[in-house]
Amino acid sequence: MSSTYDYFERPLSASPDFEAYPAERYEQMPMKYSASGDELDAFGNRGDLTATQDAADLVFGAIFEGTAGKASLPQQMLDILSGGEGLGALSAITGDIPVVGDIVEALTGVEDGDLTDLGTFANLLFGRDVALASRVAAIENKIAVGAEYFDNFKRGDNETTLGSPEPGVVANWVQFGDGEPMGVYDQAAQVRRNALPDDGTRYARCPFLATSNDYRVAAVVHPRGCPPNPRTSLYGRCNADMTEGVYVDFFGDKTNIGRFTRSGLTMNRTQWKTTSRAYSNSSTPELRMAGTRYQVVIDDVVILDHTDTSSFPIDTAHRTSGFSLSTWTGILAVPQFSPGFASFSVRNNDMTAVQQATVKAETAQQTADNAVDTAVTEATNAATGAVAGAVSGAIAPVKNQVEAVQASVITFQEGLPLRPFSHSMTNSEMTFDRVLLQPRVTGVSLSGAVSSTSLGSHRHTIPSSGSNTGLENLGSHTHSDTFSASPQVSNATFVPAANTITAGFIRATWGGLRESFTFATGPVTSPCPMQVMIGRLDPTNGNVVILWVSDELTAVIGSGSGEFVVTIPDGVLIEDRETIFVGIHQYGSGGVRPLYGITLAGLQRDGLLHPAKPNTRFGRSTAMTAGTTLSAGSLDFSNDTLPWLGIGPSLVIPVPAPTAYYENFDGSTMPSALVRRSGIAAQISNGVFQVSGSSDGEANYQYTRRLNRDDHAVESTLVAVNSRPSYLGLRSDASGYNCIVMAVREDSVSIQRRGSSSATLASASMTVGAGTTFRFSAVGNVYTASRLDANGAATTLCQYVDSSNVLPRGVDNRYVTIGVDRFFLVNSGGWDYLRAADYPDPE
Repeated sequence: MSSTYDYFERPLSASPDFEAYPAERYEQMPMKYSASGDELDAFGNRGDLTATQDAADLVFGAIFEGTAGKASLPQQMLDILSGGEGLGALSAITGDIPVVGDIVEALTGVEDGDLTDLGTFANLLFGRDVALASRVAAIENKIAVGAEYFDNFKRGDNETTLGSPEPGVVANWVQFGDGEPMGVYDQAAQVRRNALPDDGTRYARCPFLATSNDYRVAAVVHPRGCPPNPRTSLYGRCNADMTEGVYVDFFGDKTNIGRFTRSGLTMNRTQWKTTSRAYSNSSTPELRMAGTRYQVVIDDVVILDHTDTSSFPIDTAHRTSGFSLSTWTGILAVPQFSPGFASFSVRNNDMTAVQQATVKAETAQQTADNAVDTAVTEATNAATGAVAGAVSGAIAPVKNQVEAVQASVITFQEGLPLRPFSHSMTNSEMTFDRVLLQPRVTGVSLSGAVSSTSLGSHRHTIPSSGSNTGLENLGSHTHSDTFSASPQVSNATFVPAANTITAGFIRATWGGLRESFTFATGPVTSPCPMQVMIGRLDPTNGNVVILWVSDELTAVIGSGSGEFVVTIPDGVLIEDRETIFVGIHQYGSGGVRPLYGITLAGLQRDGLLHPAKPNTRFGRSTAMTAGTTLSAGSLDFSNDTLPWLGIGPSLVIPVPAPTAYYENFDGSTMPSALVRRSGIAAQISNGVFQVSGSSDGEANYQYTRRLNRDDHAVESTLVAVNSRPSYLGLRSDASGYNCIVMAVREDSVSIQRRGSSSATLASASMTVGAGTTFRFSAVGNVYTASRLDANGAATTLCQYVDSSNVLPRGVDNRYVTIGVDRFFLVNSGGWDYLRAADYPDPE
């Protein structure tokens, strides 16, 4: 998806580091929004007298009741506020006013404030100094990194409309509410500040929908003071019209989080948590949402952390975001206003880990460059009047430090921590090392025998086997005894109990998004439903909260064996060093799949430590749902089998390119790629694949080159028809014995399963003519027998849907077969050619 501004069209590594030179970067950012006709200073502030006059009327109208706008004061105020005489002159005017402390508190949020606080407030109100502007600029750029939507409100003042960051390209903010109007003032979203304002709340709905259920909403607080009473709010996971969602309310002295519903302008809040920690000038409040976990973060510090158990919706219909600003006036009190936001962003959690690593890399690189420059400069200065050797001595130790920093940069740029192949082939964090999945010796089989001899013989008994010579004549003789021992070996698998979640625990070694789940199973006939899941262990009480559950997986993995990787669509956000619960759940009717794993020694930790063992079980006969809490007392630690399960980063697993094979059967030689797997022989005669000889039976041949994809088709033209069947098969294993075939006779077409389990799956009666071209295809769990016309258009003849997903598929079942038949002097019709092909990617 393209970004809403051109900054992200460039590689992130091409942008300068925002921590090093924030003011300069602020000016160089190519985020081009609608321009204002107003003149701006070097930091984007308006410095015109009209704005100063308006602000003067507002502040001094509150101080000198009834004098706002009078001719006796404005010019004097302007002289003071524009730098004429400064705070000293302001003190001379306000020195005899008894309520200055109360006024200062109302204006600045500083309890019992004095004129120094008012002077600071005036500085904020009438123009930010260079240091503050640089800080705000750096913060704004920081929250923009990785954002899908970003608005820094850098456009002309408009007291009633927020507008758009890119008019004509990005839709306008949607606004509603009551009280003082909200618009763009001083390049920030603010409510209008009147001396006699209308109380109320103004809402702004972001026009952009987050691309993931797990995302973040962040803002930069405008530096105009954070008084205690007006509510300033961020909203996330809202429905389209913001009549429900999750809120964070910021006040000058506390912060609340919860869920809300709205009817008109009436908000009903259900509070989840509160804290006395609050936002401040130029801070960066943020709402983070990942699964059922919600965090409120200010300046990268988590101040509220809540896991929702109220089943608030997490779906594509709840990806709207926004904010609101308020005006508050108490009885006989000076009005208070929300400070407003200097910028606002929406960011997908998927970007977080990558962006953080990139930022660290760029910061480290800049630090290294700066260190080199500083070292050279200082060494050069120190070398004045000294020998060149002193310069080298000064630079050398710094150079070593720089190389160390650059080495760390390489680690960051390589991305996430690497796991060795001995642990995981997918860079995932597993319950144990992959190389421990070794065949196990479960016993020894002994056998032996004693041979009789030509000399006098007698009976010998072998106690272990019970066999003997059968002769009892004693005399001189020889012995010829043979013995053998065969180890009994099984794969590293175990079969768990049905209707059970078999699980293990992983300690996360890095914080960030996990987007894949890895596991391995053995084969089973008619498998039961299965799902995998991720949970978070609370180390204080041992409870597990389920964060994510996959769909039912039988349709994906079938009944075969192998290592499988399931994608987690929206990812699960994991904190560094958290204990993660990973489980595989087999439930309902059907066969239970063997799981790859190992047997533990059975040791348990002290009962006060969680988890007690690396593995656990939990009985459940129905599908699991995210948000469920498994209490510590319900977890079963009595078993000693640990499944091989794990979670990892996003895996871009390339889909093999589609391939196709074609044999036209010209000449009289059987193609070398066609091999007989069972039955009688076939031959190529007159360009046709047909029965050879006079023996009855089926001639079953397999094309020995495997296709690349599960979804594929096989086709050919039947040159003659009669009562004997001709076959085309697909999804065959390497033996050619287990496969799905289309059987064509003169009066019918059928789909059949061949091999260890044989059955007719679908059939249709029809008149089949010679020269008909047939295609047999498998797409997902749908098997279709079709007839092709001269233009290649297909007409379905019969079809079978493997709704239980019991038919084998996967990398071991990608061969095609061809066959003919003979019975009682009747040969089936022959095939004119053989074409097999993978289905291409959808366009």
